[in-house]
Amino acid sequence: MCNFNTKKNSQILLLFLVTFNLFVFKSFSYCFISPNYEVHIINNLPKNSAALKIHCASKDTDFGIHVFQPNQEFYWTFCMNFWATTMYFCHFWWGAKDTSFEVFNMDLTLVCDSMYLPLQKCKWYVKEKGFYLENDHVRRESWP
Repeated sequence: MCNFNTKKNSQILLLFLVTFNLFVFKSFSYCFISPNYEVHIINNLPKNSAALKIHCASKDTDFGIHVFQPNQEFYWTFCMNFWATTMYFCHFWWGAKDTSFEVFNMDLTLVCDSMYLPLQKCKWYVKEKGFYLENDHVRRESWP
């Protein structure tokens, strides 16, 4: 025979655990099948130069157009999809120059910073000569 208080306490505990899990997973965007990824676009163009305009998107998410002065940055956090095909691209405009390329894909995860596990940061520095990833200090893309 089941004691009423035990049954009621079990129900309260179950309700608490469900509520707590929903809060934790919504608040921290925990990824089950991959680390969390964070892509940063950092404007390292010279002071007093034209503003940097960017438009970043994936197949499912469009962040719109953003305008940055030197030393400002834009970033977003996400989970890799189950098939490991998540890809983000950005289009960059600086004065009369413009270019676009993939700022995140599976190949780039190899040079993203895993020091912050379970968060991996991919930091792109936009400079006069081109675009650099933080961890390899090699120009990955150039302005045309």
